[in-house]
Amino acid sequence: MCALKPKSVLGQAFVIVCLIFVLLVFDLGFARTEGGPVHSDLVGKNFLASIKIDTVSHSNPPEVVEIPILIRNDVEFCEFELEVDFCYHNLTLVGAERGEALSHISNGEYEWEFFTYRILPYTDSLYRCCLYGFCDLPDGHPGVPLAPNSDYVSLVVLQFVIKYGTFTSGAFFPIIFEWEASDCLENTFQSSYFDTLYVSQDSLQFNPMDCPPESVENLPVSPSLEFSDGGVTAVYPSELRGDVNLNWVAYEVADWVLFHNFLLYGDSLLIDPEKQSVNSDVNCDYLPWSIADFLYLCRVILGEAPEIPCKHHKPVLQGSSFYGQDTTDELTLVCCSAHPGEIASVPVLLSNSMNVRGTTFKVVFDSSVLSVEGVDVSRTRIEEWEKIHAVINPGELFFLAYPDWWDILQSYLSIGPGHGVLIKIYFRVAEDTPSGTYLPITFVTEENRGHYNAYTDTTGLTLVQPSLVSGWIFTDVIPGDTNSDGIVDVADLVYLIDHLYRGKKPPRPLSLGDFLQDNEVNLGDVIALINFVLRS
Repeated sequence: MCALKPKSVLGQAFVIVCLIFVLLVFDLGFARTEGGPVHSDLVGKNFLASIKIDTVSHSNPPEVVEIPILIRNDVEFCEFELEVDFCYHNLTLVGAERGEALSHISNGEYEWEFFTYRILPYTDSLYRCCLYGFCDLPDGHPGVPLAPNSDYVSLVVLQFVIKYGTFTSGAFFPIIFEWEASDCLENTFQSSYFDTLYVSQDSLQFNPMDCPPESVENLPVSPSLEFSDGGVTAVYPSELRGDVNLNWVAYEVADWVLFHNFLLYGDSLLIDPEKQSVNSDVNCDYLPWSIADFLYLCRVILGEAPEIPCKHHKPVLQGSSFYGQDTTDELTLVCCSAHPGEIASVPVLLSNSMNVRGTTFKVVFDSSVLSVEGVDVSRTRIEEWEKIHAVINPGELFFLAYPDWWDILQSYLSIGPGHGVLIKIYFRVAEDTPSGTYLPITFVTEENRGHYNAYTDTTGLTLVQPSLVSGWIFTDVIPGDTNSDGIVDVADLVYLIDHLYRGKKPPRPLSLGDFLQDNEVNLGDVIALINFVLRS
């Protein structure tokens, strides 16, 4: 009996060692959770599936950006519910489609039978996208679960449009998975036998204490999923010619409308003046906001002209007085005379060497003695043009004129090379202005965003800036003072002869040339004026 006792002790020890070994193997092979065991072939792995929202860069703002939700899984899945959040101030979700993992087709039908999504408001700045998938529906058609994938594959593809804002290039817009304590089924997967609910292994995302059994449909829960957020980085070009309104869609009617309104109402309409100035230079002459750009923008929108890549163009010298025209081109304010309290008609003359399809100029004056009553284009070179705009403010006038480029009957109207009156500006002289005073009216020559003294040719590729001749109003009406300088001399004689026999600008008012006061301006006035000058 005694001889058997050691064997019994050794045998017991051997059994104990075997039991410990079995328990160790059991512990390694079955990672018990509150929901039940994990498969033994996943021993030593931290998670059963990794789900991540991809991070992408986007450099073409008008186009949709696709952001996949990727999955790498070691077990089969037959159902999922995902919820992602995004800032709707920056991103607009326009769709969600099956990814590669859900797109396999057999006998003309998807193997993974059902996928859908919905968009819900979440907070003041966030929207939520809920994504649902079921591998099999009770329709008699056998669905196929999502098989394990050793590498990442797209599960779902989200489609966004980025809303342009004041952000700089390189801004990142996150798209994130979201959990709420009140919903224990969000961001979960179910097994192919619907016997296990797979949830995040991060207790900050899914906490079993917050989810009683009935909230997870009494399924065993396996916290074995890894989730990673992503988003999109907006890497935009510094310029997009033709995108005047900065919505990253170039050559829209909206761009042309903003261009037009800017010319009339100025910088207050701009959200990024520097960038919008660059984008307005669609003809690549480095003179932004010009009447030539305005025409060329319209022609591209109408399909009459191609977009021009500007990187090969060299800038025009800003100090040059003209560009692309004969040096005889001239814009002139005709001098005139008027008594204090009267209205003076001041013609603006244009001598042009090229066809003209649009023009702008800006003049300034002393608002304490002069005010603009209006403008008139009747019996002028542009009287057939429909778009006549005179922006009148105290002390200044900006003029913009062009035929209606959008009207087929007007679009190709232009004035040919020549000389003559563009418009007549009606100035009222203040009643308390001293008689015999010169009241200057001058063209604005300093850099002036868009308000050039210029015209465009018929293509919009050339902006012509003529030489400028400013004028004045003399506050007295002296017969014979044809040039309104307050003195009757040989210069007035030359002025009158040029008008009568060379077709040049008339005295303003015409009665200044009526030296004989017989209500006619003719050779008799020339002879009388010669005699007066010779005797003076």
